[in-house]
Amino acid sequence: MKTLALCLLALAACSSNTTAPPPDFAIPPCTSNADCMTSKLGHVCSSGTCVVCAGDADCPSGKKCDAMSACVDCLGPGDCGTGKECIAKTCTTGCDDKNPCPTGQVCNNATHGCVQCNMDNDCSGGTPHCAPNNICVGCVTDDHCGAGMVCHSAGCVSGCSGAHPVCPNGEVCAVQSGACVGCISDGDCKNSGTPRCDVTSNTCVTCLPANDNCPSGQYCVVESCMAGCKGDNDCMGATPRCSLGTHTCVACVDDTSCALGQICMSQKCVAGCDGNHACQAGLGCCAGGCISVLSDAKNCGACGNACPSGNGCCGGACVPFNTTTNCGACGNACPDIANGSRACTANACAVGGCNGSFLDCDKKIDNGCEVNGASDAMNCGACGAACGPTVTNGTAQCASGVCNLTCSTGFKDCNSKASDGCEINVLTDVKNCGTCGNACMTGVMCNNGLCGGATSCGAIIKANPSATDGVYTLDPLMNGSTFKTLCDMTDDGGGWTLALRVATEDADNWSYTNTNWTSAAGIGTDPTNLHADYKSPATWLISFNKVLVKSYKNGSQEAWKSYTSPGNGYANLLSPLGGSCATLGTSVVAFGGTPHSTDPVLGGSGLYANCTNVENNADNFRLAGFPGNTTYWGGDAVAGLGLCGDSCSNWVGDARPRAGQWYCNNASNQYYGMDNKCYPGMAALPSGDFIGNYTWDVYVK
Repeated sequence: MKTLALCLLALAACSSNTTAPPPDFAIPPCTSNADCMTSKLGHVCSSGTCVVCAGDADCPSGKKCDAMSACVDCLGPGDCGTGKECIAKTCTTGCDDKNPCPTGQVCNNATHGCVQCNMDNDCSGGTPHCAPNNICVGCVTDDHCGAGMVCHSAGCVSGCSGAHPVCPNGEVCAVQSGACVGCISDGDCKNSGTPRCDVTSNTCVTCLPANDNCPSGQYCVVESCMAGCKGDNDCMGATPRCSLGTHTCVACVDDTSCALGQICMSQKCVAGCDGNHACQAGLGCCAGGCISVLSDAKNCGACGNACPSGNGCCGGACVPFNTTTNCGACGNACPDIANGSRACTANACAVGGCNGSFLDCDKKIDNGCEVNGASDAMNCGACGAACGPTVTNGTAQCASGVCNLTCSTGFKDCNSKASDGCEINVLTDVKNCGTCGNACMTGVMCNNGLCGGATSCGAIIKANPSATDGVYTLDPLMNGSTFKTLCDMTDDGGGWTLALRVATEDADNWSYTNTNWTSAAGIGTDPTNLHADYKSPATWLISFNKVLVKSYKNGSQEAWKSYTSPGNGYANLLSPLGGSCATLGTSVVAFGGTPHSTDPVLGGSGLYANCTNVENNADNFRLAGFPGNTTYWGGDAVAGLGLCGDSCSNWVGDARPRAGQWYCNNASNQYYGMDNKCYPGMAALPSGDFIGNYTWDVYVK
């Protein structure tokens, strides 16, 4: 019997223990028993929760449904048979010190029944608390659960309550929903980066559009601060209003944002008006514009009342604007005119006319007719007709409106214009030499009023930079003793005067003792003939500091080179004869063309005069290498220019060895070929070895 009671007590304990859900077990809601068919808590829906039973009818035959919705053996003494007691909802014979309960149960001294527990110490594991029905459960109160958990049906489930508002990870308890959330008010948001609480999602966010807390110059969109304005306080200056549609600062958002006389168009204040936004005081709104009907000619006195052409609106009335009392503007009276009369022309005050000889030259109304044309030398007879008081190269007077000029000596008024005075110097002008219109021939200069030669080719190009190469008449001493020579106006700046020419085809053989080079006598008459020697008076009459040497082959110019020179006359450099090497030019000024390979002077860098010890001291001042006489190749053509070496061994035009040069290896009738080999006689020279006819010109300036 005792064994049967213990088994019944154990069975009751096991049965009642099934009603307690495990910790964190979520209790599903229900509306009917059908919703509980798969529930582990029971298959009966009671008060929205699935339970084992809602009444005795839900329990097996002979069982009772207790307050915990569990099927038990008994609820009171009357539910058990004879000799049994209802202890812990189980019909049993009872327990005491002599009849202990089975392992896992304890004796309830009040009921003498075996129960699962009398206190929490009787419980362990996943059900550490003793419920009032003496069953070990997961929890009895919310305090038995951890943060973010509450006690439901003897088990801890997720949630919170007013009695147990403890939540994990900084969350707060939303009592109404019984859930732990991120926030329920801004005070729950502690992170400075997310200070606002979105109550719809219960999360802390950066900002909320409905109560924008973004800093100045930013606005809230999708819970983030973006650049832009959120109100007029974010705007200033020329754009004081915030367009909430675009969150940009604009000049205006409606007409009320603009001053009187302006309306808002495309978020800018523009001139205009309408029925809702009036004009400034004193103006009327005509066709959308603020107009003064007192002064506007198109709306004079009233909108649309236009004044006739040439009239203006004065005080709301149309008046003509071509009178001296209302000239171009209301009340604009023209002033009196000094020495004349006033007028209104093209709606502007002007000088109507001048009295007598007076003139209005500056076209200024304030001084009227300010000039007396009868006596004003700057406006003699007419405005701008100047004849003084300062006249170029002369004097002038204005009498009765006519200029009278008196020219200084040597000057004439050749264009009959008083404005430029006596503009021509008839002492030097080649087109007006001596008197107006007396033109000198081409190449002839005007000297002291007489047509004659220029001092040098350099003087010609200085007076006329466009002068071209050619033969010109020169008069270096300006005494009427003229001569003609060739002027080079092209090479190295132009202005070169031909002094000497040595031609190899000319049969004249001049030894260094011949005075032709140093005497004051010319040689030849045609400075353009490249086939004959020529010497002009420029050789001894013109001082110079530059020398230009030209080379020609068979009448065609090959090259030229110019040198600086310390000399003051070509003849002075050549005297005395037989002197030591004297520097004629060591600094190359310019170079042009390609000299032939045997021309050492144009290929060298220096130029010297007074060379000695050449060809057994027989020749000084070489310029040409050989004459046209092919039977004699001596060095008798003397010009006084060479390249100074140990013995002035190279000269202008005499480069050795040279094709056709006589005395090859100092042997009579031996000639150099182009290959620098000696050949017996001219006939033995290889074909084409004879170089040709050469000419050298010496220019100075």
